[in-house]
Amino acid sequence: MTEDRAIQRRMAAYAHAVGEALAHVPAADRESILEDLEEHIDDALRAAGGDRGLEQLEAVLTALGSPEAYAADLQVPGPAEPVEPRLCKKAVLGLLWSASFVLVAVPSWLVVRLEEPGAGPSLGERLFQFSAFLSLAGALGGPVLSAIALTQIRLAAGRLSGFGMATVGAWLPPLLVIDVLAMAAISAVVEIFVEDGATISALQGAGALLILIANAVFLSRAARRGGPRPAAAGVSPRPGG
Repeated sequence: MTEDRAIQRRMAAYAHAVGEALAHVPAADRESILEDLEEHIDDALRAAGGDRGLEQLEAVLTALGSPEAYAADLQVPGPAEPVEPRLCKKAVLGLLWSASFVLVAVPSWLVVRLEEPGAGPSLGERLFQFSAFLSLAGALGGPVLSAIALTQIRLAAGRLSGFGMATVGAWLPPLLVIDVLAMAAISAVVEIFVEDGATISALQGAGALLILIANAVFLSRAARRGGPRPAAAGVSPRPGG
């Protein structure tokens, strides 16, 4: 019985020293390694045959090497070096594609509305026709491409950047449609209750400013709410034998 206690104390001391040498490893991984160490020692003692005595244990521990050497042989990776993230190209393209819906189609539509109707196609009409396909593609393709970029950035474990651009690209066309509807509703309500032209213009301007502020707040919160997933920490397997 006395020798059994001595064996247990010796094994515990060796395992404790190995655990101290693995202090930089996450606790769950360190516990798994120490459990494997105990099984490894038991297997070595059984393979040696004969009595399970202190001498056999010392021979096994000598073969394993010092606790520090055993921990070093595990080749457990330390904290990962920070990786400089690269800009996600899909986030940039998605934002530019969505912005084309605003920067090309909307000004062309305004030119059509402002020009006097004529016998032939006006400059505004030509611009509108030229940008119609581009604006439609931007309204649909921009958000789709930006959504793909958002997924890739979240799953890249910090290797990709551009989450804010992808968020704006995904929401820009839908927000523009919502803004137009909201502005039309504000204008309709103001014209019902107000008759003075200057007051109507001032209220419509205030409504447009509030809509822009609401857009900025929404996009800012949306960009902060999501983000890349952290990389999972791994431990190299214990060497066999």
